[in-house]
Amino acid sequence: MADSTVKPSGGDFTQVAVALLDAGTGNGDTITVSGDWTSSTDGGACTVSDNDITVVVTLGDDARHKGVKVATNHEITHTGTNHVMTIASGVTGFVLDGLILKQGGTTSSAEGIRFITTNAATIKNLIIWAGTETTQQDGIYCNVAATINVENTYVFGFGRAGMHNQNGDNATWNINSCGLFHNNTVSAGGNVGGIVWAGGDGGTVVFNIHNTWSIGNDEFTGADFVGSNATWNVSNCIDGDGTTSIADTGANNFTNRAINEATAGGDEIIVVEKDTLPHDLTLVDDATNNDAQDVHTDDEAHGLTIPSTDIANTTRPQNTSHDIGPFEVVVVVAAPFPPWPHQPNTLVRM
Repeated sequence: MADSTVKPSGGDFTQVAVALLDAGTGNGDTITVSGDWTSSTDGGACTVSDNDITVVVTLGDDARHKGVKVATNHEITHTGTNHVMTIASGVTGFVLDGLILKQGGTTSSAEGIRFITTNAATIKNLIIWAGTETTQQDGIYCNVAATINVENTYVFGFGRAGMHNQNGDNATWNINSCGLFHNNTVSAGGNVGGIVWAGGDGGTVVFNIHNTWSIGNDEFTGADFVGSNATWNVSNCIDGDGTTSIADTGANNFTNRAINEATAGGDEIIVVEKDTLPHDLTLVDDATNNDAQDVHTDDEAHGLTIPSTDIANTTRPQNTSHDIGPFEVVVVVAAPFPPWPHQPNTLVRM
């Protein structure tokens, strides 16, 4: 029940799971992750219960990703039968900041993060991805009366859905400046895709979604935004299939956009790499054709305020308008021309 460190060597622990177990009921404790993880792994399946802990990766450290995974970054890689992160009972203020979570298990319903009892958590600046796609597998799954705050986070590669609320409990999802891609890779059915409500048997589920794109989550039978009988508040978002029309309230959404690595001439978002896992979904600087770049000035909608920095800790916005999703294109200011060198007076003899 005290602050602790997770490092490849020289820290209190080498796994976040063990640090969380040691924290017990240590409300207010911080678990700080740092170090160079090139030859190290963290394979522990994590469970959070009866505590309100902050797990944060140190800014400016090799362990902290910048929106795309490289070898030095800290990644919790689970290859067993469990969820990578389970949010259990008694949790009302848990925070995950700056981690990479990889679900590498082959078990059906093995999630990235699973909420199993009434609780609340904030998930920010994360990359959540699946290396082995299985059925009924989701990036973030909830079937309880939880409050789920997600910001500046990428979710991709899951077999069923990126973010999935199932059954009729009174959950609230606050999804702010996120990106969902290439989910629904193996599961068929009617409640699969990017952001999914699969209930209808009572209860009230609310999705507040701002400054988020969800594209390409329909490889089998899915869609980018899915589910009736919920309240959908959707503003300044992008879909790939017209499903932001599900919104009950909202404005300024862009529909039917493609996702490309080089411009096809418009109606698209352009990223660095989309075909090989783990993707690099960094936005390409193309102010003319990239529909996720320099889009709007709506800092706030549905109670959600765009974070002051992006997933890579870049100040947002870089221009007068925000970029949609977790990533903000860095504005490069051209250096001014150097002054002309001083020319001394010269006497010319004739």
